[in-house]
Amino acid sequence: MPSANRRGYDQQLHDTDANTTASGEYQNPQQHKHSSAGALTTTKGSFSAFLAPLTQETFKQVVTDVEQRLREVNQTLSLLLNSHGFETILQEMLNAITLKTAELLGADRTTIFILDEDKNQLWSIVAEGEKGKSIEIRIPADRGIAGEVATFKKVVNNYYDFFDDPRSEESKKLYKKTGYRAYTQLTLPLLTEEHKDLVAVVQLINKLKTNYPQEDS
Repeated sequence: MPSANRRGYDQQLHDTDANTTASGEYQNPQQHKHSSAGALTTTKGSFSAFLAPLTQETFKQVVTDVEQRLREVNQTLSLLLNSHGFETILQEMLNAITLKTAELLGADRTTIFILDEDKNQLWSIVAEGEKGKSIEIRIPADRGIAGEVATFKKVVNNYYDFFDDPRSEESKKLYKKTGYRAYTQLTLPLLTEEHKDLVAVVQLINKLKTNYPQEDS
């Protein structure tokens, strides 16, 4: 990726030794493939319980594993969404991941958009409306900041009032749906390590402390 910010992020993301355990007892997912798959059938709250004790370093390794899993989800998304049970599990998993990401990176809210290649859309079910219910969001894969990041696979940092940016049209539409306003926003792509294919777009919204570099990539 051409952005220096992205290179730094990638370096941090892959520096963690997959065999290292910490208080979260995270281990290499390849060594426990079957048990990890079984975790998807556990009761509500298990994902949050698993992520809660992780440190920043061990969480980076979890994110690497999640990138691959999200790519697999993307490949079969149109079929699996017909199953209400799977959609519920996916929604819980994404909510737990976004909450932990926001906590570790000092953002008020995080949204993960999965690429739906069949419809050429970015899709999310983790944004909460005014009544606290999760809603489905779909935006064109080439529109707005998220679309730009998906298309060019680069990091974009809006550290000023985001609604002053002409690319904020899609975010203004989301604001009308969710009632949540973005002021500052860091948007970055999740890519596969081997082929650098897009898996998802992550938006860290309204920073709580100075974590982001002051530049627009």
